[in-house]
Amino acid sequence: MKEHYTVLIVGSGPAGLAAAFWMKKNVPAYIPNPVSVAIVDKTRYPSGGLINDGKMNLTPFIGMDDYTDNRIDLPTAWEHIHFFDEILVRHGANPELTGIDERVVGVWRDRLATHGLELVTETRQRHIGTDRSKQVINSMREELQGAGIEFELGQGVTEIIPRQDGLFEVSLEREGIPGTITCDYLLLSPGRSGSQWFRNQLDTLDIPYSLSPIEVGVRIEMLRTDYPIAEVIRDPKIKMTAENGDRVKTFCTNPGGKIRFDMPEQALHYKGRTLTMINGDGRRNSSTPNTNFAILNKIGLVEPEGDTEAYALDLIVKTFRAGGWKPIVQRLGRFLDYRRSKPGHFGNGERVQPTLPVVRTDGSIGVVMPGDINIVYPARTVHNIRDILMRLGQDMPGVMHPDNLLYAPEIKFQSVKVDVSGTLETKIPHFYVAGNGAGLSSGIVGAASNGILAAKGILGHLYPA
Repeated sequence: MKEHYTVLIVGSGPAGLAAAFWMKKNVPAYIPNPVSVAIVDKTRYPSGGLINDGKMNLTPFIGMDDYTDNRIDLPTAWEHIHFFDEILVRHGANPELTGIDERVVGVWRDRLATHGLELVTETRQRHIGTDRSKQVINSMREELQGAGIEFELGQGVTEIIPRQDGLFEVSLEREGIPGTITCDYLLLSPGRSGSQWFRNQLDTLDIPYSLSPIEVGVRIEMLRTDYPIAEVIRDPKIKMTAENGDRVKTFCTNPGGKIRFDMPEQALHYKGRTLTMINGDGRRNSSTPNTNFAILNKIGLVEPEGDTEAYALDLIVKTFRAGGWKPIVQRLGRFLDYRRSKPGHFGNGERVQPTLPVVRTDGSIGVVMPGDINIVYPARTVHNIRDILMRLGQDMPGVMHPDNLLYAPEIKFQSVKVDVSGTLETKIPHFYVAGNGAGLSSGIVGAASNGILAAKGILGHLYPA
């Protein structure tokens, strides 16, 4: 590893990778002083959202805050989408798209609308699959390394110091061994898993931000045949405005998928315990009889403004405490009757079999504990989860089968939104932020667009017109 880089990117997810690819393409072939670029990440594998199921919404209208916040226009939004999508396909992402039959999508939109549900009809999606994601990421990494871009993985950033000479001094740590490098330009793109670390950096550097809502909910698992909309649109985005004004949505649908835990780096560490939340994935080349998706209720704390991240952390601890320090699983019928699930409610030939091992009466070692989500989540959130399930069930009755499963906690952090320029530069010159952890995007494509926009800003400084 060198002692100095022109550009240092912290975070190897979609934002960081997209920024690196944009620089690779757009740095002039011959320049007197070559640009050196490195990507640093605390994990030992370049990842972020790409390492998960890898579903991408190829539209400016989902998760692309660059467009919806008017930092870029519509043609530029499509430029960003096509640029990153072409890279992924070139490196092994599934070339086939879903959600492209506008007639069928329109039929589903109209059916759901009769029950007060909104289907986002910009549904062009590409799917990598958890079983293919590492291969795609490896190939992307090899191309960048071949262009001279370095990866320094397993290195956590402990301190950032803007120096008087305009450089940034970045302190790193690998397995307890410290190190220091400097750079001319710094891009932080930590993703949601680094939200607490990121917020600490913002506070230390006095970079202004606002507090954002969080999303609190459950993941439901049912038979694949009971959720037919996902056979047309792999990850349908269905939204509901509750009677109390809350926004509720479906998220991250995995037809034929499994319930799983979040990545280890996304775990919460509490009094010596590691609390890892629920997630889901879907594989490109194999499947289960089940489908799973999240139901998320957006919660903001305003008047007075509250700390949404601290609120979410309290909910996570509360849920794990009620589950004997394991995530909770509950049969939908028991949830609707306000009755807890017990170990004896599993393994008796139920219609829906869990894809995570459940603690049972025969002493089976399980990783999720039967319990009652009603007693840990706020009543308002519980009410909204029930409401959207009942509306979905009016059109797809299998959604409401009592054997279906609910898992908790599933909570998405996006607790801050950084004040930035049109190219995502903070108040500190040459200091950029990008991605979901910065509150400036949502999802893989939105984060990648952020990375491209920040790269454009950096190159604009390096090569002014």
